[in-house]
Amino acid sequence: MGLHTVRLHGGTAPAHAQVLAALREHARSRGASVLLRSRSPELDDLVDALGPPPSTAALLRSIKAQFDPAGRLAPGRFQPWF
Repeated sequence: MGLHTVRLHGGTAPAHAQVLAALREHARSRGASVLLRSRSPELDDLVDALGPPPSTAALLRSIKAQFDPAGRLAPGRFQPWF
């Protein structure tokens, strides 16, 4: 495990979306996730930047609720997970 960076060059947004879908499936099967940091607007229309929620989403929601009960800090930052 660990943190990895993948950079896609060339090709089209639909081709990149296919690569990311396969990468996410591979990562998810191993308990990991794939987040998109920098991407083209065309890819944003095809792929969710956060992807499916991690298995720890409920725990993260609970921690955020304890530290930010009014929901004022970074509202919407992790949509649709929170």
